[in-house]
Amino acid sequence: MRTDFGMTARITRTDGARRTTFAARTAAILLAALASSVAVGVRAQGWFRLYDGAAHLDDVAHTLARDTSGNLYVAGSTTTVSGTTDILLLKYSADGALQWQATADPSAGGDDQALALVLDGAGNAILAGSARAGYDADLVVLKYTPAGALAWQRTFVGTTASDDGAVAIATDGANRIVVLGSTFSSTTGADFLLLQYSADGTLTWQVTIDGGAAAADYPTALAVNSTGDAVATGFSTRSDLTTDVLTIRCTASGTVAWSRLYAGSASDDDWGLDVVLDATGNTYVTGFVETGAASADCVTLKYASDGSLAWDRVFDGSLQDHDSGHAIAVDTSGNVYVGGATRDAAGAFDFLVLAYSNAGGFLWSRSWSGAADGRDEAGLVAADGSGGVLVVGESDGSVGGLDIVTLRYSSAGAVLGQGRFAGSAHGVDSPGGLVVAGPSLGSLVGTSAESTGDDALVLTFDPTTITDVEVEEVALPNEVTLTPFRPHPLRAGGVIRFAVPRPAKVTLEIVNVAGRVVRRLMANEPVGPGHHVHSLERGQLPAGVYFIVLRVQDDISTVTRRQKIVRLP
Repeated sequence: MRTDFGMTARITRTDGARRTTFAARTAAILLAALASSVAVGVRAQGWFRLYDGAAHLDDVAHTLARDTSGNLYVAGSTTTVSGTTDILLLKYSADGALQWQATADPSAGGDDQALALVLDGAGNAILAGSARAGYDADLVVLKYTPAGALAWQRTFVGTTASDDGAVAIATDGANRIVVLGSTFSSTTGADFLLLQYSADGTLTWQVTIDGGAAAADYPTALAVNSTGDAVATGFSTRSDLTTDVLTIRCTASGTVAWSRLYAGSASDDDWGLDVVLDATGNTYVTGFVETGAASADCVTLKYASDGSLAWDRVFDGSLQDHDSGHAIAVDTSGNVYVGGATRDAAGAFDFLVLAYSNAGGFLWSRSWSGAADGRDEAGLVAADGSGGVLVVGESDGSVGGLDIVTLRYSSAGAVLGQGRFAGSAHGVDSPGGLVVAGPSLGSLVGTSAESTGDDALVLTFDPTTITDVEVEEVALPNEVTLTPFRPHPLRAGGVIRFAVPRPAKVTLEIVNVAGRVVRRLMANEPVGPGHHVHSLERGQLPAGVYFIVLRVQDDISTVTRRQKIVRLP
């Protein structure tokens, strides 16, 4: 594993456990391993933790929150031994010790996940997400005390046999809870859904917003001020099936104060992707407006508190190709920062960072491309408290996969620092949430691709000390391995994981006890060095006893690995 956030690190696993070694550029302080399946980081300019659930399958961190004592709450999902997912909530102390973990299964055996998290004034953690039993998903809200006890759980069920789910949650100064989600109706299609709960879990009001064309209207982001006013953005589908940016504002009593549609053109798709409120009640939205079949521009909107459009700014990159805004933030001076993506001359995406004054004046734009010159896209933005801005996103790594990258810019657009995190499996490492608690303390969560599956990642760092430095490359496997199959015995689907040390051709088969091939998953396919995964889907095997056979052939040798699996009825 590599992380440039003030440290370098490598994590490997031996005999199903984790062995951790660290080499820090500054003084390396090894922390004692916690009594859980969490990899321990270095306390130099920060720390990181990897959470690997009991099933050693995929664990995902979608979002985080920090309380006044510096404790971090992390919400997402964990995969069970049966292959379904449960809601996951973790609490870490300020120095990275895991205080407690809680899981919930509101669907009673289906797929559940928390996509949004907020802390109220008393330090309670409120989660929102979805619970899917079969084909029907319901919106769920859960409240946990600071000690990890479930205070209450609420389920919102819209039209029978349709999907309802949450995308964002926030609280106001009176500890009222506002949830943004979507709900489906056979007459109006998918609609914006706003719910307000009291601190004790009572549903005080609900509002649905239909764009008017009896077609899909999907929300993407929410912001709530201290008095309980809520703004949400997303997109609304027109009768011609193209879309406009839809932004709404509700009062604390559930009255729709205003609803606005923004169209870049009459025949293309326009989306709002993030929204923020400033201290005086102005609403800022970013997203994109399409300008043809294969191009789009980044759009930034400012609405006054009464819903009037104060200004709109459209950014078209030098290639006039595809530019979009994914995240937006406002600093204490009223400057507006947008993070997103822009297409470069090679056809790949680069980080896009834009800065506007409060009056809409263009201040600067920056693009950034990683060393691999591949896909680089920003997805999170936060003002750092000292006039600068932090931008977090995904970047193609030098040894494959996607890494998590953080860039710090000054208020004038100068790059002040850069950090990179790469998981050990060279897969997709993706950020989920970012919190900045002052100029010298940043925290982010996400997902790290590890050899036994995705792990939930928690990382803290000092934004003022991350530097753009060369660090050691991630160590590649030194032998062919076939990781023990999980979940086992097999009831539904699962993932086969293997590693190869050199470029090779791989054959991956499932054979029965008589040696007959019943499923050929890979047939002499070329793969690069590193860790690889292959899904074994539900229904591909009837009940019985089988063997996974991995055959790896390169210029030096041919290696075969076998593993017994049982498929239950």
